[in-house]
Amino acid sequence: MNYNKINNLFGWIAFVIASLTYILTLEPSASFWDCGEFIACIYRLQVAHQPGAPLFTMIGKVFSLLSMGDVTKVAYWTNMASALASGATILFLFWTITALAKKILIKTADDLHLTNIILIMGAGLVGALAYTYSDTFWFSAVESEVYAQSSLCTAIVFWAILKWDAHADEPHADRWIVFIAYVMGLSIGIHLLNLLAIPAIALVIYFRKSKTASTWGTIKVFLLGVVIVAAVLWGIIQYTVKGAAFSDLFFVNTLGFGFGSGAIAFFLLLFATIITGIAYTVKPSNKIIIASAVCFVLTLTIAAGITGFIMAIVIAALLEYGVKIRTKRFALNSFLVCTAFILFGYSSFVMIVIRAKAGTNLNNSNPQDAFALNSYLNRDQYGDTPLLYGQYFDSKVTEQNDGANIYRRGEKRYEIAGKKLNSVYDRNTIFPRMFSEKPGHAQFYRNWTGLSEGQSPTFADNLSFFFSWQVNQMYTRYFLWNFVGRANDQDGQEKGIDGDWISGWNFNKALPYSVTQSKSYNRLFFLPLILGLLGVYFHFKRNQKDAGVVAVLFFFTGIAILLYLNQDPLQPRERDYAYAGSFYAFAIWIGLAVLCIADLLSKKERAKNAAILSTVVCLSVGPILMANQEWDDHDRSTKLTPHDMAYNYLNSCAPNAILFTYGDNDTFPVWYIQ
Repeated sequence: MNYNKINNLFGWIAFVIASLTYILTLEPSASFWDCGEFIACIYRLQVAHQPGAPLFTMIGKVFSLLSMGDVTKVAYWTNMASALASGATILFLFWTITALAKKILIKTADDLHLTNIILIMGAGLVGALAYTYSDTFWFSAVESEVYAQSSLCTAIVFWAILKWDAHADEPHADRWIVFIAYVMGLSIGIHLLNLLAIPAIALVIYFRKSKTASTWGTIKVFLLGVVIVAAVLWGIIQYTVKGAAFSDLFFVNTLGFGFGSGAIAFFLLLFATIITGIAYTVKPSNKIIIASAVCFVLTLTIAAGITGFIMAIVIAALLEYGVKIRTKRFALNSFLVCTAFILFGYSSFVMIVIRAKAGTNLNNSNPQDAFALNSYLNRDQYGDTPLLYGQYFDSKVTEQNDGANIYRRGEKRYEIAGKKLNSVYDRNTIFPRMFSEKPGHAQFYRNWTGLSEGQSPTFADNLSFFFSWQVNQMYTRYFLWNFVGRANDQDGQEKGIDGDWISGWNFNKALPYSVTQSKSYNRLFFLPLILGLLGVYFHFKRNQKDAGVVAVLFFFTGIAILLYLNQDPLQPRERDYAYAGSFYAFAIWIGLAVLCIADLLSKKERAKNAAILSTVVCLSVGPILMANQEWDDHDRSTKLTPHDMAYNYLNSCAPNAILFTYGDNDTFPVWYIQ
């Protein structure tokens, strides 16, 4: 039997089912929150809010052209981009699950028989369609938001590393690694969530290449993956632009060149360093290493002055010492090639600078020079959130010190517009979770943790808030929405049933009308969760390494985001969209539950019958149940509330009136309809 043809056929069937679902439930106009702003920016290629999504904007622009000049259809077609990207995510999820299932079942050519093919395809369909009808993913699939395309990038890179794994011993297999680097570079122009797949990818490479994988080796590679994430986040995304900014400062203020000259010189030298470095790893010679070293030294020197010069000399010397061995030259080659392709993908941000210079109506932060772009990418206007060490919410500021200069573009040179302020507090803690000083937050902290007025929180209170609010309320609750059930769509920031998860097994407990009559009253009876847990058990039992990789993906796209965001209370909206990657990983295990149940049934049934029965049962209690419960609250095909509200706002205004709006849901629909 031709396994590849069958695998491709069923993958495209999953794509068609998912895409039709999202097209049928698509919102015909702008949705609330960021969608109105994004559609306005897509239509005229404008500059959206920090840190920007230029590739998302350009892809959306292509889809908006399908409106054929009918402005009332622009939102529909930009929403269609999300629907098809979400359908493609399901396609790659299907192929990911079948790849993992195949590694469990197929050890020799004789294992590729009809029963195992039924199991593998069944696992792929169950897991992929379960994610299709999951609450969080479906919500983003029918609106013009970045999360659908971000999920697609995550699905592609995780599928691609499994393709590499299957062909790692063949010539040129490492092209899959380069492809992953390029997709990750592209994903920066959509959303950064995709980068969190890197630690899982690092483990796949280690397990495939290492003949004797060990616990300590696994830990080291895991930590290396974390370091690579940090290197991309701060080294490539932020410090390339920051280096260009300070190079421009040197060229403009010291040498008297025009704005942008230093940034251009910096990027030319950066690419010259990468190109000569790659040339040296392929064919080492003294001339090439000298050219590479000179480019590298100049790059860091114009970006950081004498400090950069010293750093460059030290690093260049260490690299020359370390790459003489052939294997180390190969590692350096891989590093430089992948860095180049990440930068190629990241170059979509040139669109932000070009359109800012064009002076579009929506031009957030006006990032037309390197310093403004650096501030834009760093989201400076949103302030800093303490992660590892910081204040409590009732700590007092005892001192404020001047920090780094803030540069703004003047007429002919960069001018110092002020300095950043560094505050010193009288009371700090490691791992600060109760830190926010915003209005109303102090009282919320006290109410939630039971602190009396005037009582200062302890580290135990800090941990209590972390587990009860940040973990339970802002992650576990969302996870259970997707795989256990949901009470309603009411605000879930107070303790009680509104906004909480619910299974459907109420055992004669009376529920309020606001729950039972809500379209979001979705009862899944724990069944998708049970399937996922069976898949976890079976995966770890049969292939511990691959199960560990999926677990790392699950952790980094879930709890790790929670740790990094360090969310304060009274969030203006639910934040489950941030954890869609974690639910994606769990859907893999839902699919693998087919193999687990078939294994149990095969003790009493023929193997082929067990495979068919397991697939049918899992489809019934997974995707079919989820689709039945979720469809009504995710069907936005007739919803026009944001459009109509904004239309009424503008109709109430006299010509040339000034309209004051408050918050995203008042503002962004108006921007869209204008």
